[in-house]
Amino acid sequence: MAISKLILDGEVQMDVTQDTVTPNSLLSGYTATAASGDKITGNIETKSSSDISVNGQTVTVPSGYYARQQTASVNSGTLNAPVATKGAVSNNSVQVTPSVTNTAGYISASTKTGTPVTVTASELVSGSQTINSNNTYDVTNLEEVVVNVTPNNQNKTVNPSLSQQVISADSGYSGLGNVIVNAMPTGTAGRPTATKGTVTNNSVQVTPSVSNASGYIQGSTITGTPVTVSASELVHGSQTVQLNNTYDVTNLAELIVDVEGGNPPINNQSKTVDPSTSEQTVTYDSGYTGLEDVVVRAMPTGTEGTPEAEVITDQQTQNIIVTPKVTNSQGYISGGLRVGDPVTINPGVTSFNGQTGAVTYTAPVTSVNGSTGAVTVSVPTKISQLTNDSGYITTSTANVKSVNGQTGAVTLTIPTKTSQITNDSGYITTSTANVKSVNGLTGAVSLTIPPTPNIYVTAHGTTSGWTYRKWSDKTYECWKNISFSTKVDGVWGDVFYKELTPQPYPVTFTSSPFEIVSISTGSKSLFLSNTLNAPTTTKTAGYLLMRPTNAQTTISITLTFYVRGAVAS
Repeated sequence: MAISKLILDGEVQMDVTQDTVTPNSLLSGYTATAASGDKITGNIETKSSSDISVNGQTVTVPSGYYARQQTASVNSGTLNAPVATKGAVSNNSVQVTPSVTNTAGYISASTKTGTPVTVTASELVSGSQTINSNNTYDVTNLEEVVVNVTPNNQNKTVNPSLSQQVISADSGYSGLGNVIVNAMPTGTAGRPTATKGTVTNNSVQVTPSVSNASGYIQGSTITGTPVTVSASELVHGSQTVQLNNTYDVTNLAELIVDVEGGNPPINNQSKTVDPSTSEQTVTYDSGYTGLEDVVVRAMPTGTEGTPEAEVITDQQTQNIIVTPKVTNSQGYISGGLRVGDPVTINPGVTSFNGQTGAVTYTAPVTSVNGSTGAVTVSVPTKISQLTNDSGYITTSTANVKSVNGQTGAVTLTIPTKTSQITNDSGYITTSTANVKSVNGLTGAVSLTIPPTPNIYVTAHGTTSGWTYRKWSDKTYECWKNISFSTKVDGVWGDVFYKELTPQPYPVTFTSSPFEIVSISTGSKSLFLSNTLNAPTTTKTAGYLLMRPTNAQTTISITLTFYVRGAVAS
């Protein structure tokens, strides 16, 4: 009897009643227990590429389990270049017949151009005709026409008009001789104006207009007063997003990003590191979104030794040298003051000349200036007793004999106020100053001048379908919408794809720029993948349109590109 659920002493020991395995969901040769408790054997056969057959354009894939992606190739065909054959000329015409021979099999879509066949007019026309009167003649099949008509021309005068005039000869004349076109009246070119309309659907129309006086004007460019349209006039509204993605915010004034948990889900990594004597940066490995926690192990503990002092006496100088030293073991130690045992330094000299305590010693003088015994030394008390070897001046040799006509101790009165000085240079005073205050302030006035922005727009407009904006720091940004319809029917493993052609940029960047592309389509199962190549300095990245099911119908798609990078100038 089959058992699907086993209960012992009130506790469930086994329960397969909720299992969904069946023979048709299990590989052949494998066994399992069904929800009924019966042992079952799988029916799904294992298949490989050898089971896939190809017959012409039909590929047959038997049902079963394939351990990995399998590939079967359809025989390759040959697409030859067409040939054009020129027939015989009949009734001034010739037939050119194109033909091409291809071999059966799969061929890649392409355009084959054969060798052109040239049909010249000389092959199709012949004969000659002489014409003696004015008329209309059919010369389609003629090789030569001889015109021998004596003209009877008419002279005419016309005034210029706003519409084109065809001047023809009157009846009875063979044609026109001289045609006099009178001068045009002189007009006046006005200065254009621009009128800004009402903002509708995040856009505004700026209508230029100009009033001119009728008449002919010389070519010139007249620039009117510009009308400024700011972004704040065109964008409005707010949007809240809760998933990581690329969003079109062209028409939004505010974007609120409120991503909870992240998308894709957060996958943080835990790490453990040992402390080091140098700084360490702990980062998460590939495949993780961040760090969950970082365990920093405890530092190894060191031992702080007790300082000691070594006393050495210099035998030559009799100086006493005290050298402190301490020995610590490697590891972390707590900061603090550690005091070793004191060292007592005893005087090295206990007596001098047989005396102790405060000893007075008088050194004998043997000679002074070469004299011995009781020597008398004369010390100069006047400058005249000294040799003037430095060139000091005396009263008689001084260059300045008097100051302002005075000699001796001269006192000079030096002005300390501007009022004590004659204003011979026209300096102004507070009462005569033209400016009394600045912004209502007097005294030392400080003015705050707003800084001039260093980065500004130097050019903007449209070119080659792109809208662009160029900045003073050589940054160039551009954006473009591309709308088209296509089928997504290329096969790549288990998905279907359509390869998109990279778009050329309107300029050449100095390096690969930053690029954002978004897709807008009515199909919810369509997505964009950048699997071909990255952006270059001249064109966008290569993208694939991908979907899980084959799209035999045509899908309407709009791609929006935004590119930002640096240009040379």
